[in-house]
Amino acid sequence: ELGIIPIINENDVVANDEIIFSDNDQLAAFVAIMLGAGKLILLSNIKWLHTHHPDEGGQIIHSVEKIDDKVFWYVSKKKSSFGRGGMYSKLISAQTATYSGIDVVLWDGKAPHIIRDIVHNEKIGTSFHKNPVSRKKTQMESWIQAGALPKGKIIVNACLSDLLQHKKRISILEIGILEASGEFEVGDLLEVCDTDR
Repeated sequence: ELGIIPIINENDVVANDEIIFSDNDQLAAFVAIMLGAGKLILLSNIKWLHTHHPDEGGQIIHSVEKIDDKVFWYVSKKKSSFGRGGMYSKLISAQTATYSGIDVVLWDGKAPHIIRDIVHNEKIGTSFHKNPVSRKKTQMESWIQAGALPKGKIIVNACLSDLLQHKKRISILEIGILEASGEFEVGDLLEVCDTDR
């Protein structure tokens, strides 16, 4: 709404093992989910996803409807010498974002007018299409899917455990809680366990 495009890039030069969050692709996917972004742009030193390495005659893939095992088969887990992520990491990030309802575009980071062309829906790079869902995910649901960490844990009794496993939505009342740990408040993510876990 403000016409702002956030650019996510962890500072590799000064980062160390203690403060490194992740690679830039995963960080960008998490931020896109938190912001409820409509599109995520992953920039790389290559222009497209290929069926295998382009130097070995790999064919360009312009559009991906669903990121499944077949798509992951196209790429190597080997990382680029220019960063920590590599194409495998970009696919993981694209999968996370598209599952949360965000379109993703992969394109050459050195190309001119990158952002403008993508925002204007120019047919460039590889497009990963958001998964069609029956309803729009809430921000919390998307954040859980992206791998958010719980702030606390509650253990529930057998009756409540059974209801949670077989009902789509129910309220957790204090009478069904056997134990609680951690420091949390309204809106925080909690891990819910039964007495067997």
